[in-house]
Amino acid sequence: MPALTIRQRFNVLRKTMAWSWKDIDNITGRSDTGSNISKGVPNWARLAIVANERYQHLLRLHIIDAVRRELGYEWTLRKRTTEEFSFTPPHPIGHHVTLLFTYGQFQLLSNSSRLSAIVAVFSDLYPVQTTTKLANEITITTFKLTATNEPEAKLEQYLGEHGLPA
Repeated sequence: MPALTIRQRFNVLRKTMAWSWKDIDNITGRSDTGSNISKGVPNWARLAIVANERYQHLLRLHIIDAVRRELGYEWTLRKRTTEEFSFTPPHPIGHHVTLLFTYGQFQLLSNSSRLSAIVAVFSDLYPVQTTTKLANEITITTFKLTATNEPEAKLEQYLGEHGLPA
């Protein structure tokens, strides 16, 4: 996969954060002038891009760890590519759970009966998901990782469902 240009990286950031151009203008304090990205990516955006990319690595680590904890440490973890990680059990041979990260989402691909327990772990945190079953007994569940416009409301909703009352 070729390296992304700074503009492509900025577009990934915008998509991940679910920002419109109006949102960017409100965040940066610009008024009705547009962000004028055609003149080049401004330094504040470069800083945000790097911060987002570092955060994405941390988020991936947490997701990989959550899968590992659900499966158990007897499952072998292998890094296939920078975006793909595979877990295989000692038995039965041929079973696997694969994590595939792409911009703004991650996928769980598996032929293991353990997939439903892993999906349940992520369902509360990432309710926007789709599941597809392939003919070769592989199930693919895709979770969206894009930001919401009300992150505090999402936290309060989660605490309301799973936390103890104050």
